[in-house]
Amino acid sequence: SKTQYYEGGHRVPCWVRWPNGSLGKPRDVNTPTQNTDLFPTLCDLCGVPRPQGDSKDDLYRGDSLVPLLRGLPKGFSDRMLVVQYGQIPKKFESCVIWNRWRLVKGEELYDVEADRAQSNDVAAKHQQVVKPMRDYYERWWKGVEPIL
Repeated sequence: SKTQYYEGGHRVPCWVRWPNGSLGKPRDVNTPTQNTDLFPTLCDLCGVPRPQGDSKDDLYRGDSLVPLLRGLPKGFSDRMLVVQYGQIPKKFESCVIWNRWRLVKGEELYDVEADRAQSNDVAAKHQQVVKPMRDYYERWWKGVEPIL
């Protein structure tokens, strides 16, 4: 059930192993991340400066996962992520991820810590969460809409 807006559709495991990298004991990290975080992470781990890219270049937009890998979650930014699907992307064919929250299709809100199966839409009870997530998506969409 990949390419769906719900957790099983976009969530994938990622393993990082570096015995001499000061990453600490093996453990699960539950902080949401994206593939765009891998390049900045490798730059940090290798001690090379991160290139300055164009603001439209997703390769340079990610955050380094080094704080998470070294067990320092407070050193990692609180951020929202967008998962957008479709051969021809359409507005709100997406999931916005913000820590424990998932905003699906711009309307359905799920707390994946309390409801892993995403069976209880809590949008009506948490409008203070829905609004900043929708606002974030609207800004994100304005950035990609001109290239569609």
